Amino acid sequence: MYNQIKLKYPHTEILVVSKQKSIEQIKYFYDKGIYNFGENRANELIFKASHFPLANWHFIGHLQRKKVKSIIQYVDIIESVDSKKLLIEINKQAEKISKVQKVFLQLNLTKDENKTGLNKLDFIELLSYSKALNNITVCGVMAMGPNTDNLTEIKTVFNEVSKLYFTYKHKNNLQYLSMGMSNDYDIAAEYGANQFRLGTILFK
Repeated sequence: MYNQIKLKYPHTEILVVSKQKSIEQIKYFYDKGIYNFGENRANELIFKASHFPLANWHFIGHLQRKKVKSIIQYVDIIESVDSKKLLIEINKQAEKISKVQKVFLQLNLTKDENKTGLNKLDFIELLSYSKALNNITVCGVMAMGPNTDNLTEIKTVFNEVSKLYFTYKHKNNLQYLSMGMSNDYDIAAEYGANQFRLGTILFK
């Protein structure tokens, strides 16, 4: 399935969501030269990173500030920055190891209050603020679609996220628009997503 999706969207990066997957399951992809993996728990990411030294580890879940210190040396991109306090902590811990940490700002433009993420105004403010931090590079935007089968609602959210991304892309050197999971990546592609986060569909 990975190859089929890659052939259909050759310019889109596929992040293999490996959370709760075994070392053996990850090794299947790793041995084929697929190195981009996403985890949503600090301890699990650290454990798996020790087994796959060439892999690029992305943190994709809600990240507690107290966990930043433990993952900073292992993670390539933190995709789920959703507050100024978290961004400051990442910058602080990255500075300690002389690293410039790549991050995505996570948007939440759904009506689901249980999902984390920034609204439009907070996104714009945090993007501007990030420029003052020497050990942070905001290189992308991440968002999840609403948990619904209503295509109109999904398209509305992806469209709004896409507009924000392309509005600020060039002035801020944003490279990634990360939208689309196993159930809605085709829709995300319509709105310019250049990274999919796929788990269920790849581990059938």
